[in-house]
Amino acid sequence: MEISLQQIARALNGEVRGEQVLAPGPNHSPQDRSLSVKLSNNADGGFICKSFAGDDWRTCKDHILERLGLPKFEPRGRHNGRRSEADIIAAVVAAAEQQPQESRPKAKPVAVYNYQDRDGTRLYQVLRYEPKTFRQRRPDGKGWIWKMEDRRVLYHLRDLLQYPDGTVFVCEGEKDADNLVKLGVPATTNAGGVGKWSEALNEHFRGADVVIIPDNDPPAKNPDGTLRLNTYGKPIFPGQDHARHVARSLGTLPRNVRILELPRLPRRIRLACQRRHRRQILAARRNHGCGAGSIQRTGS
Repeated sequence: MEISLQQIARALNGEVRGEQVLAPGPNHSPQDRSLSVKLSNNADGGFICKSFAGDDWRTCKDHILERLGLPKFEPRGRHNGRRSEADIIAAVVAAAEQQPQESRPKAKPVAVYNYQDRDGTRLYQVLRYEPKTFRQRRPDGKGWIWKMEDRRVLYHLRDLLQYPDGTVFVCEGEKDADNLVKLGVPATTNAGGVGKWSEALNEHFRGADVVIIPDNDPPAKNPDGTLRLNTYGKPIFPGQDHARHVARSLGTLPRNVRILELPRLPRRIRLACQRRHRRQILAARRNHGCGAGSIQRTGS
């Protein structure tokens, strides 16, 4: 039996992002995600933690151990060795089982994005909160279930079906897709963003001309500040790597797949804030990328 990040996330009322859990820090609001927890066989307690809000690391460690049902942190040498993996697993499983299955956020969302099927039936929603966090929910006829099923659809699916062989832009995030739609450009995204692309979405792009616009992200870092590396030993760029993953997943279903990079976008500044790229994006739609930034062609 192996411990999972999902179990830790449930115990801390947080969420899994990549190889870490982001959760509320000690005495922070439920929407806070300033506390990072990552499994480590070489660390006391079996994990390392970091506070992006400047909280004392000992306080954070004790907070995590308490939520996991483990004794408070003691430096090496003051106890008989590191806690065993079996003890950690048992404590985390017990703590996770004590957590509510559905955690409903108390804050008011700043944006709500509806995902509908081809008939216009609302299947689920993505809610955005500040500071920037997201939750997903689905209707049950009486209210909301704050837990998703396996079925996934594209954002703006009904609109995309009007352009079965046209040019469609794939963004990373509903806000970006909405801003492109305001420019008169068919655009979509997937719920959850990076790492959440489902192969079930690919069929909707059959015969289309697909342009993928990645977020211009900086290299991803581990909780200890070191660069995260892929299996080839190269730094991970979440937005760019996600775009390439989507392109590979689409394969030969579209008649053409391209990745459009806008090099003048400052790092961490999203497309939604870059109105000056309106002409470039519209040009990419008209003439298949000529003069519209860096185009990586992945199809014929």
